[in-house]
Amino acid sequence: MRQGRRPFLIVAAALIAGCASHRVDPGVFHSAKGYRVTMPGSGWTMISDGHADLELRDVTDRAGILVHAECDARRASRPLAFLERRLLHGLTRRTTVERGEATVDGHRAAHTVLEAANGRTGSRMKIETFVVTDGRCVYDLIYAADPAAFAYLQHVVHEIEVMGVRSLGVALVAAVFTGMVFALQSAINMARFGAEAYVGPVSALAILRELGPVLTAILVGGKVASGITAELGSMKVTEQIDALRTLGVNYVKRLIVPRLLAAVVVFPLLTVLSDAVGVLGGMIIMNLERGADMYTYWNVTTYWVVPRDFLMGVGKSFFFGGIVTLIGCYNGLSVEGGTEGLGRATTATVVHVTMGVIVSDFFLTKLFLIFFWGQ
Repeated sequence: MRQGRRPFLIVAAALIAGCASHRVDPGVFHSAKGYRVTMPGSGWTMISDGHADLELRDVTDRAGILVHAECDARRASRPLAFLERRLLHGLTRRTTVERGEATVDGHRAAHTVLEAANGRTGSRMKIETFVVTDGRCVYDLIYAADPAAFAYLQHVVHEIEVMGVRSLGVALVAAVFTGMVFALQSAINMARFGAEAYVGPVSALAILRELGPVLTAILVGGKVASGITAELGSMKVTEQIDALRTLGVNYVKRLIVPRLLAAVVVFPLLTVLSDAVGVLGGMIIMNLERGADMYTYWNVTTYWVVPRDFLMGVGKSFFFGGIVTLIGCYNGLSVEGGTEGLGRATTATVVHVTMGVIVSDFFLTKLFLIFFWGQ
């Protein structure tokens, strides 16, 4: 699990009653008290000497998870509000963010999100609690973290880093060599017709309208979408998606929307950078290979290229970002058949992204030609 991502747990009561001790199977904690917990993803360490049945700590030491059960029929019969208050002992300056009832694995649960200060250290933290009772036992689930880990904007910023910063090298290298190859090929062929002076605007128009946004979407999109499919698919296989549904969490808002918002920010920015690098690469190769004057090349290019050409490509990139993200999310959430199915879905995502970008590019081109040029 990435830094700052909230983990989600699912408790299934009385599934393995009678076990002699706690045990951990791949992705699942089995308690001797008769319940199981689906573990969060990577990035968490189990504390073996903790006071709770299950204690996990984030590798950054900024968040922790506690799961504990007490099997006492008299305690379990008490109101949820009373059971919940005992979890908050030792916290000061409490501010309730959200409070209500939820359903966990078919049982009533008290759900609370609050900000508070540690009574000993005074450090602020944000805490999410679930108190579940089945009439026999009381189950406590606590997630405590730095308040920033809960911030919705933090999820979006993290996805922007994953999609954009980590894909920047791929996009720029592809753009510069594409610009150089296109300019060189255009110069050789246009020289046969005495039109070599127009290599600049021809190359720029091709890059701004088509090559920049399409190549960026295919190269970066394949990388991004396959990563999304692998991550969501592994969550589906390990039942973490079911855990979200059980806890009443809107998994679309939690898992898909941040990625979608990040994509519509990242893809236009990468397209702009790819356009600039591609045009610059074409200008440099024309100067080195064909002896073109860079000042003249730039003047001719800017004379024929208008803002609408640039906006057409950038406008496409918004749609490409959405298409890439939705394909990745859909394939990830549709994974079936365990790890083998996850591998098939990840491979299929790359193909679907490539075809989706190419097919949608045609319709977007027709649409923008109507709006921008009336054709």
